[in-house]
Amino acid sequence: MKINNHDPMKDLNAYMQGVKEVQKDRAQEKSAVNETGGTDQAHISSKAKAAQQIKKEIDALPDIRVKKVDDAKKAIEAGTYNIKGEKVAAKIIGEGVIDSIL
Repeated sequence: MKINNHDPMKDLNAYMQGVKEVQKDRAQEKSAVNETGGTDQAHISSKAKAAQQIKKEIDALPDIRVKKVDDAKKAIEAGTYNIKGEKVAAKIIGEGVIDSIL
């Protein structure tokens, strides 16, 4: 019993055409690799190069501000280092708020 006028050969031909296109694309990719010597290439934009340079410069900076640390040590040793409790509390509260937001 035939329900509709569906032609299975039409589907098979469409499938085979798709297979041929895939094979053709693969052959073109293979020949392109052979033409370039089989090596991958990457090009870095000028913005990416600038970002790399900035990162190198930041990495070269010391993690600790030596002068500021030395000044604090001298002030502590001399007994002249004064900390205002309000500033400490504000920093602690501020960091706590930021941490809770993030």
